[in-house]
Amino acid sequence: MQTRICPETVALILERAQGNYREILQYAGVSEKVLHKPNQECPWCGGEDRFSFTDKFRKGDSYCRHCGHHSGVDLLMLIRNFSYKEALLYIADFFSIPVEEYRAVRRRKPIQRTRDSVERLWSSSRPIEEGDGAYLYLRSRGILGKLPPALRSIKSMRYSQQAENGQDWESSYFEGLIAEISDMHGKRVNLHRTYLEGGRKADVKTVKKVLSKELSGCSIRLGEYQPDGVLGLAEGIETALSASELFKVPVWSVIAAFNFKQFVPRQKTDPFCGCGSELCGTKRSLLRCRCFKAAVSRA
Repeated sequence: MQTRICPETVALILERAQGNYREILQYAGVSEKVLHKPNQECPWCGGEDRFSFTDKFRKGDSYCRHCGHHSGVDLLMLIRNFSYKEALLYIADFFSIPVEEYRAVRRRKPIQRTRDSVERLWSSSRPIEEGDGAYLYLRSRGILGKLPPALRSIKSMRYSQQAENGQDWESSYFEGLIAEISDMHGKRVNLHRTYLEGGRKADVKTVKKVLSKELSGCSIRLGEYQPDGVLGLAEGIETALSASELFKVPVWSVIAAFNFKQFVPRQKTDPFCGCGSELCGTKRSLLRCRCFKAAVSRA
């Protein structure tokens, strides 16, 4: 049985940390250059000049032009490989705050309830039409071809995130792009959600989410392929669509990098990696691509 930090203690820790995140993060090992100079390398996505630590709201705020806003607690969790609770305990130790904990029982969602949520959200979406937020977003990413039926648009989709006290949840609503995640048999088992606002990524902590944990061996089928033809694999939806337009072959998204190894097509195909590497693109160069070597296998 896991323990949680008492809400009153969480509130006290966050209150003491406010306005002091530079000192906390520097103590945790973040370089002074990252904390005081803008346009640094992003510790999340690796972009060379996208990240700036601003502390705009005195909560250790930082912003990356690619992956969005993060708090000081988020950055501490990343650099020290902490869970949220471990990060709070680290800050409490920094300020010598005594921590009170209590035992909590975690209740798992029944499998059927998760499947019902998948079907309910899919039913509330619709095929993408010109002018939809999803349509404008994909076109802004340079994807100009016909959009596959595995992608749909939704007018209002709930976004939930944990409140600063670590106990409650806050909700807001955005338009979005819904993608159907299928298992190896082609059955819909999960949904990928991209939160949008005005045809652009919404200004939220996590822009892209999946509805459930069922991912292993699954994919987003963004095109039809012939049993003896070529099937491309890419991590993200946008990369897959772009690779398909570029190389004129169907490319599926495996959602996350670890899933390259888990993916097994039902029929024998000539595998192709759409990872975005400059080595990808020709059959001859595939053998030199580290993603292909590590991840793509024949059925």
